[in-house]
Amino acid sequence: MLALEHAHEALEGLTAPQVRGVVRQVRGLAVSVSSLPVPVGAQVIVRTSTAAVRGEVVGLDGPDAVVMLLGTAQGVARGDAVELDELQASVPVGDALMGRVVNALGEPIDDKGPLKSLGQRPLNSPPVPPMDRPLIDQP
Repeated sequence: MLALEHAHEALEGLTAPQVRGVVRQVRGLAVSVSSLPVPVGAQVIVRTSTAAVRGEVVGLDGPDAVVMLLGTAQGVARGDAVELDELQASVPVGDALMGRVVNALGEPIDDKGPLKSLGQRPLNSPPVPPMDRPLIDQP
């Protein structure tokens, strides 16, 4: 048990390696990224010289990942860094969303300040097995 505790202490200070790629080509809102070994559906961040733009991997073109930007392509250039943010799309959930207005990315657009105490749920989670669902007893 002592060896396990020492191993745990040694691992606590480590951080996970960043998965990164490089913009190879920009075509409208579609960006070809080389050296980015992530699956389709992964959420990424393109780091330009002036901003960070979110995107989603929507396809693969040979060794390159095709990223659809979820914001403007203005300022995105060949050589910009691309980092993995999440392996799958997720959405914010929680009581703090009640009565709020958010955009398609879950960001508040109602001038009421930032959202607080939100959890995250996968956008494409597996369905509940039919036998585990409650019976429908009303039309």
